[in-house]
Amino acid sequence: MPTALWDKFTNLYLCDNEYTKPEDRILIGAKRGAFSLSDTISILKNLHQEGVLENNKCMLFIDKKHKSHRIFIDLYLSYLKLIKKCDVDISFPTPANNITYNALIMSCSHLILQGRGSMTTARSFITQARGVVHVETNSPNDIELTQSEGVEVAGFNNFRDLAINIKNNLIDVNQNKLIMEDRYRFKYDVLTKIYK
Repeated sequence: MPTALWDKFTNLYLCDNEYTKPEDRILIGAKRGAFSLSDTISILKNLHQEGVLENNKCMLFIDKKHKSHRIFIDLYLSYLKLIKKCDVDISFPTPANNITYNALIMSCSHLILQGRGSMTTARSFITQARGVVHVETNSPNDIELTQSEGVEVAGFNNFRDLAINIKNNLIDVNQNKLIMEDRYRFKYDVLTKIYK
């Protein structure tokens, strides 16, 4: 997204009110196909077992090449509803332009990031203090965020850990925002000196 447009977009979120604050919503992957079908169902299963699904909405981007994934996920959700008496509020947004995509991301309070990729989305999410980023411990994205950027993420070794992290929610998103803003300033200063 061009910088001028991004600045206008982010200005909307400077107003901390009921219209702009994130919902209790978990985004499972920042792009289509971020997690396999079995991983997605395992995430939902563990979220249910830890009592997280009842209090949060979920959002998942489905790859149109794998329409059968949606069918299997719907079957699992029907099982949760009919057998486990857990009515899951989940949405499957379709591909959209940059503004719509970013608005969807910023509406979430938890971003389950895949092991590699979507770092621009994760940085934007953190910079806007929208919520907590969850990522597999020692994955490339975990190393990039914690060691290179210096922010705190909710690391997990398995999907039960992930569900427990979401339930406990121990990350200070405002502190992460300050750290990320300092990192951006540092990078801009370095680039300014190089290209001056």
